Amino acid sequence: MLLFLMRHGSAEPGIGSDADRRLTDRGRSEVQAIAHALQRAKLEPGVIVHSPLVRSRQSADLLSAWFGGMRCIELAEVVQGGNTLLEKLGEFNVENPLIVGHEPGMPRLATTLTGMSERLLFHCAGVAVLSIDELPPSAPARLLLFMDPHVLGTAP
Repeated sequence: MLLFLMRHGSAEPGIGSDADRRLTDRGRSEVQAIAHALQRAKLEPGVIVHSPLVRSRQSADLLSAWFGGMRCIELAEVVQGGNTLLEKLGEFNVENPLIVGHEPGMPRLATTLTGMSERLLFHCAGVAVLSIDELPPSAPARLLLFMDPHVLGTAP
C-alpha cells in the first residue's frame, strides 16, 4: 500500500486565525505542480485526507479535482499526525491515502514511520510517498519518493 504525506500549499501570512489561513496563488500552483508530477509518475492516491484547517482543505480540493473528483475525508487528527491518525485511517479501510497536513506533523510522521535519523524537510506542497504494509503499519515504511515543487522547477 502507498501512503502519501503532503504539506499544504503556501498560505496567507498569519494575520488572523491560523485555522482560517487560505492558500495563495503560489500555494495553488505548488499543489497543482505536485499533483501533475504524481500523475506523471503514475502514483495516484485512492483517497485524500485533510485537516479541518482552510489551507489543508483547499489543497485537498485542488488534488481531488486534479484526480477526477477523488473522495476527500476531513479528520481533525491530521493536524497532529501520528499513530492516532493512522489508526483512524485503518478503521476507514482506505487504500493509498494522500494525507494533506501541516508542519511539524507530516515530517514527524514520515520520520517515525521510516525510522530515519534525520527529519525530512517538507516545504509547502512537499510530498513523501511511502510503502507500508497496512494501516496502521506494523513494519517500518520505505520511502519511495520525495518531491518538492521548488526542486521540480514547476512552482512559481
